[in-house]
Amino acid sequence: MDIFEKCYRPSAADEIREKGIYPYFHALESRQDTEVIMEGKRRIMLGSNNYLGLTTDPEIIEAGIRAFEQYGSGCSGSRFLNGTLEMHLELEDELGKKLFTRHSFSIRLTEEGALLRNRAEDLVSMADRITQEFVTLDDITGGDIYFGLAESHLIQYLAREIR
Repeated sequence: MDIFEKCYRPSAADEIREKGIYPYFHALESRQDTEVIMEGKRRIMLGSNNYLGLTTDPEIIEAGIRAFEQYGSGCSGSRFLNGTLEMHLELEDELGKKLFTRHSFSIRLTEEGALLRNRAEDLVSMADRITQEFVTLDDITGGDIYFGLAESHLIQYLAREIR
């Protein structure tokens, strides 16, 4: 028995790819930014973590190059097992906000943690409203809309868990 046999069987994803309606993994023809070129068209990127446009900011790129030269390409594991880098401590000091306190069987939010939870709930609410607006616009849109809020969608679970 070939343990990989099911990997080679036709799937629903294969069928919708053949029909040209598979919504994932469209190749970008430009670097990832707030606007991208995809399938020869200029599109607004709504599904990226780069909503502030920082990945193409020259100062951020330069800081990234300096960090790469100083620390290498990665930590190769968790801080718990592989040690804490100085930049971890610097970032924690710079942020300087403790979000929760741990007790034996519970976590209690600090004032800053409660603020973060409220902001997460606001983001989820905003994402829900935007999604609904896109649904209601579905009949009048003349083109494709790719809308991604996966990260914001997941924030609702975080908000729910830390209540």
